[in-house]
Amino acid sequence: NHYAKEMILSEVKKSIRYGPKVDLFACGMTFAELYFDIDECSVPVEYIRDIIDEQIEKCNKVVPPEFDLMIKLLLDDPKKRLSAHEALRHPYFATN
Repeated sequence: NHYAKEMILSEVKKSIRYGPKVDLFACGMTFAELYFDIDECSVPVEYIRDIIDEQIEKCNKVVPPEFDLMIKLLLDDPKKRLSAHEALRHPYFATN
C-alpha cells in the first residue's frame, strides 16, 4: 500500500479528504518500484526519492522525463502534484 501524506493526515485531521491525487501518488510509487525493480512493497517515499536523486546525479543533473514524472507524482503537496490529465500529457508519454 502506498499512502500519500494527506491520507495519513486525514486519520488525524478529519477535514482532509481523499481525492484523485492520492491515486496519482500511488501511481508514482508503483511506477518507481517497477522502473527501479524494487521487490519490496511499501517502501518509504523518501527511499524512492533518494534513488531518483542518485540517478539524476549520474545523468549530470539532466532530469530524464521518467524521473521528472516520478518527482511530480510523488510531491507531498497534493495541490502541486500532477493531475491524471497532466500526467498523461507529460513528455515521458510522448517519448515512449
